[in-house]
Parts: sequence; structure tokens; C-alpha cells
Amino acid sequence: MKGPRVSSMVEILLGVLDDAWSHPWEGLSSALDGIREEEAAWRPPFYAAEEGKPGEPAPGTVRWHIDHLRRCKDEYAAQLSGEEVSSEEIVGDSLSALRTRLEASHARQRGALQALSDDALRRERDGVPLAETIRAQIRHDTWHAAQIVIVRRAWRESAK
Repeated sequence: MKGPRVSSMVEILLGVLDDAWSHPWEGLSSALDGIREEEAAWRPPFYAAEEGKPGEPAPGTVRWHIDHLRRCKDEYAAQLSGEEVSSEEIVGDSLSALRTRLEASHARQRGALQALSDDALRRERDGVPLAETIRAQIRHDTWHAAQIVIVRRAWRESAK
């Protein structure tokens, strides 16, 4: 009789990253499903005082969350693979293009994680094991997925 398969830490983290991306209730991709340009560009009043940066969407908009996550995922992939960050400024892209770029950044992050070994996950940087850094990156996805859901709900209420 065979026992259950013991997964590697990398496989476990990949599974959690996949859930943070595509879980039907809590995933980032699910939070973006069905969104339209007008909704993605809407800025909640509670972000009115927040100053934006040149080359970035207005803070608090879904477009901002998408662009922020894209930039972060590019940085995470570079950190995991030891490569240079290659995230560029995107001004005026369509929502579809922004989402496509986010999906590509997510794939790079996933690929960089998949290329690691469990031993690499145990190595510390500034006293923090890499596995903990990756868990924080995944929590960052779920944080912004929730923020997107809240902004979308606020938009629907404002449209009534």
C-alpha cells in the first residue's frame, strides 16, 4: 500500500500561488473577470487625496492595482531568478493589454518559483528564508484581489 505523496516546498508554494491567482472566489484573476474599462478607471472618493506618479494609473483604480501587481511580479521574478527587473512604464494601455501584461508577469513569477529547489527556499536573505519572502509575495496578490473586489463594489454602488 502506498502512502500519500509528499510534495516539495516548491510544489506547495506553486499550489498556493496558483490559488491566489485563479481560485474562483478569492483569486486575483477571478476578481478581474468581467471588468470593463469604465469600471477599471473609476477612482473611489476615498483615494481622492492620494497623489499619483507619472506614468502610472490613478491611485485606487483597478487599473492602478493591475499595474502595481504587474510591476511587483516582475520584481519578484527577477529576485527569484537573479535577473534584472524588466518592468516598463505603461501609459494609456487598454484594460485588456494591462491584464495581458499582468498575466505575463505572473507567468514569469511562477516560472522563477518553479525553477527553485527546496534548498534554495531555505536560504536566508537579510535573516529571512526565501520561502517566507515568497509567502509574503503570495499574500500580496490576495490583498490586492480583495482591494479590487472592494473598489468594484464601491463602483457599483456609486453607479446607482
